[in-house]
Amino acid sequence: MARSDFAHFLSAPNIFADCGLIILSAAAVRDIPIPGSAAAFLRQVEEFLDRALPDSARIRFPGGTFALGEGAEPALADILARAMLKLQRGAGYEVARYRLVNAAPALRGDYLAVECANRSSSVLLVDLAFDLVEGLSKRAAGDLEENEERWLRSRVASYPETDRQHGGSQTFRLVIAAARKRGIPIASPLPKEDFLYLGHGARRRPVLQHFPAGTDFTSVKFSVNKWASAKLLCDAGLPGPQNRLVLNENQAVAAAEALGYPVVVKPNRSDYGIGVHVKLQNAEEVRTAFQLCSLHGEVLVERFVEGDNHRLLVMYGTFVAAVRQHPAQVTGNGKDTLRALVEQVNATRTDELTARLRKIVVDDDALRTLKAQGYGLDDVPEAGAKVKLRFQSNLSVGGMPETISHQVHPDNRDLALRAARVMGLEVAGIDFVIPDIARSWMDGGGGIVEINSTPGFLMGLPEGALEERFIAGLFPEGDDGRIPVVYLIEEAGEGALLEAVGRLLRDGGYQVALATGEGVSLDGRPLTKAKASLAQRLRVAFADPLVTAVVVRASLPEIVREGLGVERCSLAVFGPGGPSRAADQPSLAAAGLLARAADCIVLGTDGTALHAAAMEGQAPAKLLPVEAGAEGVGNEPWLSAIGQALQRSGVLAPSPVAEPSSASLSALAGE
Repeated sequence: MARSDFAHFLSAPNIFADCGLIILSAAAVRDIPIPGSAAAFLRQVEEFLDRALPDSARIRFPGGTFALGEGAEPALADILARAMLKLQRGAGYEVARYRLVNAAPALRGDYLAVECANRSSSVLLVDLAFDLVEGLSKRAAGDLEENEERWLRSRVASYPETDRQHGGSQTFRLVIAAARKRGIPIASPLPKEDFLYLGHGARRRPVLQHFPAGTDFTSVKFSVNKWASAKLLCDAGLPGPQNRLVLNENQAVAAAEALGYPVVVKPNRSDYGIGVHVKLQNAEEVRTAFQLCSLHGEVLVERFVEGDNHRLLVMYGTFVAAVRQHPAQVTGNGKDTLRALVEQVNATRTDELTARLRKIVVDDDALRTLKAQGYGLDDVPEAGAKVKLRFQSNLSVGGMPETISHQVHPDNRDLALRAARVMGLEVAGIDFVIPDIARSWMDGGGGIVEINSTPGFLMGLPEGALEERFIAGLFPEGDDGRIPVVYLIEEAGEGALLEAVGRLLRDGGYQVALATGEGVSLDGRPLTKAKASLAQRLRVAFADPLVTAVVVRASLPEIVREGLGVERCSLAVFGPGGPSRAADQPSLAAAGLLARAADCIVLGTDGTALHAAAMEGQAPAKLLPVEAGAEGVGNEPWLSAIGQALQRSGVLAPSPVAEPSSASLSALAGE
């Protein structure tokens, strides 16, 4: 049985923390022997991770707070928690919290709770942490074979990249951070792709990479096809690239001679500078480039445009930023070889494209570029000499950006805006080559060489600034993508209050999803045919673009086991009957969690422990009390309080619907 079988992921917020957690049964950590001193073994584990995950070497964590039950091992729990946190930090997550909690009876025993940023990789994380601790325990005892240790080190070293495959690129994570900063709900149904949903129900917006909701599919197809987009730009009177689509080497050479050397040979449908060969000077180079490019599909031969490469970024009809893109290069110091200089530059960069830039790859294209400048890898350039490793300037192949937004001539800004409009793209990166960006393209020449429908956001601005602007285009100021959610805590099977609340909302103009353990329905029509967990029924309700409000019925033990599922809700109703008698500590903690998340609370004033837990630390104005003795799920005092609460929270406007008459209350109650 895998160690992850003893664990599950608890969504945020939950009764233990405001973050996602791996909840690991303490029973699973009792049978790993720790050799010698636990403190010494912990140091061994951290040193092993420091060597395998260089980016995490400087990270130290605060200790956890433990309240262990009989038979549990605090040192081992501490070691496992630190290993899981350090692995996540090596993958780029800001995580640091863990503790062991006694969750009985709701979770039946002691549980180690470790902060976890990525639900999708949580199973992998648990299994790897156990394998690491068990492997190093065997090594300390002299039982770990050398090949086993190499295998373990390889698994640890590859974890960050594996996690990124689950959690998306760095830019994707910055988009998520920008949405989270605005309080916008986030769902990632395809964790191995840069794809997510922002918002709930009718206010939900899909995002794929940097494609905002509403991006036209035809426009994207045109932008990916470089030959088609060039024709579209030229037909609009813009300085698009002069190119020809070729089918073989002879056609490529003929096209190059017709266009005039130097030329560019590149795939017609590739991204990130893949397969692009720049500034080719003769037929032999063109033939070689065609052979390589044809591996990526159709091939273009294009006239080379003299000048500096610039990326002009347009978002939602506004010119946002510009950078001058310098090719991958090193600067000589008069003593080190080019090979050593590249290694020095790469020491500060990363394998993927991040704010620290991507490492320079020394391949055949780099060697050809060096040869064209009269260099080899083992040559020592003189001090101050700038030596290029690429003629192309894509950041994806080691290029370097220089912020020049303030230098861009107004005509060139307008050119970028027009190009995005012509292509039908809300977000676009225009690759524009011109000798002097401060001069108008109408006077200084230059041309557009490509339009990118999913441009990178490395534009020399503070990290996250463009991602926040991207989110603002989807959700204007004041729009957090949320719809009204009413949490109803009542006994399973009692449906009168649920139906009555749904009718109040429908009368207020909402299309209401009712979500219970028996399933989910929308305005009386079933959306599911099977029983569903709390998390499942929330996902179903939030996924439907017709839904403008949700009433979810849940029990306090469900919230303990699964988490609340929403960070905020419009109203929490602790209905009459069973919930008022809840007394166990986890259920009381769940009541407090729900009350803190709610804009308003409807609760009986019976002085029970539930009442005290729900109102602890809450502003009295949040509470609409129902006097003790007001029994019966259809009772008028409960519906009256709920109507007033929906009005107070802004869900219902001041109207007869929000403050129903006695007659309408009786009708809703079925009396």
